[in-house]
Amino acid sequence: MNSRVRRVFSDAVLSAGVFVIALMGLISLDVRVREQFQATLSGSSTAGVAAQVQNVAATVFDAVRTQSVDHAPMMILVVAATILVLAMVRS
Repeated sequence: MNSRVRRVFSDAVLSAGVFVIALMGLISLDVRVREQFQATLSGSSTAGVAAQVQNVAATVFDAVRTQSVDHAPMMILVVAATILVLAMVRS
């Protein structure tokens, strides 16, 4: 049972790490996301925490959508490669 809990915890930490790395990559590539995070971290906005989280999430989703439309062929390749890697890892 202890190894099962340890595995769940390590999987959760790994997932959070991958999310943070992807978010940092998006922050470094997109000016809108960078500005939104800087405004949120500096506390320059008078909105509540929930509104700030909503603004950041909307900006991130908009940036992801824009980047995926601008780089559609690369996105198709990345999705296909991810599916193939997952299929190889499972077998």
